[in-house]
Amino acid sequence: MLRVWQEECISAALLKYYLGQTNFLAMATPGAGKTRMAAYLASRLFELDRIDLVICFTPSINVNNSFQENLERITERRMNGRMGSAGQVMTYHNLTFLSGSFWQIFKENRVFVIFDEIHHCSGENINLSNAWGEKILVNIRSKAAYTLALSGTPWRSDKLPIALARYSGDPKRLECDYIYPLTQAIKDKVCRTPKIVAIDNDSITYTNSAGESNNYSSLSEVLSNTNINYSDLLYHDSIVEYTLRQAIRRLGSIHQKNPRAAGLIVASSIHHAYWIGDIMANKLEQNAIIVTHQHAESQNIIDGFEESSSHWVIAVGMISEGTNIPRLQVCCYLSRIKTELYFRQVLGRIVRAKEEHYPYAYLYTLAEETLLNYARRIGDDLPDHLSIVEIEKIGDNIELSDLPIAENSDEAFIETSNATDGNVQENKPAEDELTFNNIPPKEIVQKSINKNQISLFGKFSEELIVLQHAFNR
Repeated sequence: MLRVWQEECISAALLKYYLGQTNFLAMATPGAGKTRMAAYLASRLFELDRIDLVICFTPSINVNNSFQENLERITERRMNGRMGSAGQVMTYHNLTFLSGSFWQIFKENRVFVIFDEIHHCSGENINLSNAWGEKILVNIRSKAAYTLALSGTPWRSDKLPIALARYSGDPKRLECDYIYPLTQAIKDKVCRTPKIVAIDNDSITYTNSAGESNNYSSLSEVLSNTNINYSDLLYHDSIVEYTLRQAIRRLGSIHQKNPRAAGLIVASSIHHAYWIGDIMANKLEQNAIIVTHQHAESQNIIDGFEESSSHWVIAVGMISEGTNIPRLQVCCYLSRIKTELYFRQVLGRIVRAKEEHYPYAYLYTLAEETLLNYARRIGDDLPDHLSIVEIEKIGDNIELSDLPIAENSDEAFIETSNATDGNVQENKPAEDELTFNNIPPKEIVQKSINKNQISLFGKFSEELIVLQHAFNR
């Protein structure tokens, strides 16, 4: 059964197509169910004898399986690209390798093209496009029978226009054919209400390489006035351990109402993921599954996690957009990526809701100024509601020192913003599920010590950014 917004969007698209518009752009908040809506729209177009084939492009291999499964189940047609099938699902990366014989099908068939997370493709014109956007403009824009462009975050970090999108006004604003915002998704119980918790400390002593010390009252002050950078903090034992401990405590409280709830930890690199896993196993007594591009069965691991009883998964660039694991309700954002688009995409992994489940989702991050601004701007998606900030002091006085620097080995996969800007390769799949029960700690991480040090003498604090709504006014 379709949700109300999905029925509305399908009806709006069919009307626009009937009136002669061939390109339709739908913006729906992450976690709302865009894949299912797109599959039903394809089914309706088949039933109306408006199309012969469906071609679908997604941002990564991990999303392909879900899209193909939905299309095949709902349209009752094969979508594997083989002889006799009614279509194919592939990644945007494939766009640059498709031959002229492939594009010939647009001349011989009425093709419906679906673009999942279209913001990966830039291109108002050929001169202002990335490689994927150029292929769309040249080979698809005027040749497809219909197109459906989908996005939960319809903008790009590089500010370039999105392929197939329409802009108007001065300054130019994106025109969407249908919008399903977070505020409505929360009201409809399609999405959980997000609460973002920023971890900070109110008394920090920084000592530089010359032995000179200064005191600071927040992580933001340290980052603004010292040689410490944000990536260094992601490797600070006590800061990370505290953040993980608070997230574990929150997940435990959610288990009282939803025993199936789980948590996601977004790491910066493979090295970082194993280092976090060591903390989880040996200090916090938590088993965690890790999944990266090095795992040959990465998608099977992700799919298996949704059905398993495991509480935590640590991911590097594998669970950021399009992945459907509704039982995820808590996230630790320990990625070095600081783009608003990626931040919102990760948040989207924990707001997907089932009506009977706990209605809140919690994202824990460090109180770095850029991330704090993103967190507060999430409230912009809730124009009829209030975004409030509360400060709660938590924990005993803690002294920390010897800040480890972020590891930069060439062998480590550093998570990058390619998942958000769409100019580079897709995530590579590659080993079986790993837990930390059988991995010797010394093999997990070798840490270096920065010549600059910080000590935390104050109390940790949590800045809780609550997106509070008043639907029962």
